Amino acid sequence: MENLQLKGEKKFGSTRVKVNVQVFLFMEDDIWYAYLPALDINGYGNNENEAKESLKIAINEFIRYTLNKKTFFDELKRLGWVIKKSKKSFIAPKISDLINENEELKEIVDSRSYKSDDYQVRVPVLA
Repeated sequence: MENLQLKGEKKFGSTRVKVNVQVFLFMEDDIWYAYLPALDINGYGNNENEAKESLKIAINEFIRYTLNKKTFFDELKRLGWVIKKSKKSFIAPKISDLINENEELKEIVDSRSYKSDDYQVRVPVLA
C-alpha cells in the first residue's frame, strides 16, 4: 500500500518520520471502509481506492487540526502511541493491544470479512 503524505507538508515543518501502521479494509452496506485503528480514523467510498483516498484526507485533517490546537502529541499518547522526542521516533500501538481496548476494531475483527494491510504514515516532528 502506498505511503500517506500530507498536502502542504512544509507548513508544519519539513521533518517527518515514517511510522508503520495497519489499516483494515471492509465493506458494509455496499460502502467500502478503510479503518486506521492506530489513529481511530475512518475513510469510506464506493470502492477500496476511494476509501483509501478518504482515509488520507481524514489523516491530513487530524494532523492539521491537532497541530493547530497544539494537541498533536497529547492525542497520540491518548491513542496509545509511545513518543520519544529525543530520538524523533514514534511507536504506534500494537493491534493486539488495540483489540482489547477498541470496540470498533474488535467488532471488525470478530464479525466482518476484512483485509488488513500495512500503511506508512509520515508523522511530523516538532522542535
